[in-house]
Amino acid sequence: MKEVCDYAHSKGVGVRVWVYWSALYPKLEDAFAQFEKWGLSGMMIDFMDRDDQEMVNIQTEMLEKAAKHHLHIQFHGAYKPNRIKPNLPERIHTRRHIEL
Repeated sequence: MKEVCDYAHSKGVGVRVWVYWSALYPKLEDAFAQFEKWGLSGMMIDFMDRDDQEMVNIQTEMLEKAAKHHLHIQFHGAYKPNRIKPNLPERIHTRRHIEL
């Protein structure tokens, strides 16, 4: 994967991956550290089909940890953003796409 990312970066292209949230979440820190080592630009995290407080907290935790590893996050299959005050660059970018 590192070779793929290195090649993509040499061409001015970032590499993003799709991940299933429930597979990623138990290994969040290790996975983000590995993704950063590979040189991934970010990921689309999918199937977060809940809007309870626990899922909101999980998304916030993912954004905070991703920021520490310089990874962009796009949530897919996530709750509709209502009255969310953006407080992280990753969230601002993702929410802008949704609101447009």
